Amino acid sequence: MICRAAVKIFDKRQDKEIIIPCHRHSDAYKVLYNFNYRKNIDYFIIEKGFLNEDDIFLNRREAYLEAKQSNQLLIISSHTNSLYSEDLW
Repeated sequence: MICRAAVKIFDKRQDKEIIIPCHRHSDAYKVLYNFNYRKNIDYFIIEKGFLNEDDIFLNRREAYLEAKQSNQLLIISSHTNSLYSEDLW
């Protein structure tokens, strides 16, 4: 089951990959901004995706399959192989 949106970034300050959980993907950028992170200087985006109930990061395609299997989709959209937060909530 998909529980939340997430953005995977490479944090140059910490020299590691991190995942930022959020309600919608755009919320992750607000968090980074509030911590004075500057895109391409302090971090770069690796991938947008989702976290499931086990806190496992799934890319948009993997998340779509899990959401479909869990009957979570509110609509069947034109981008039927990728999940977007609007498809869930």
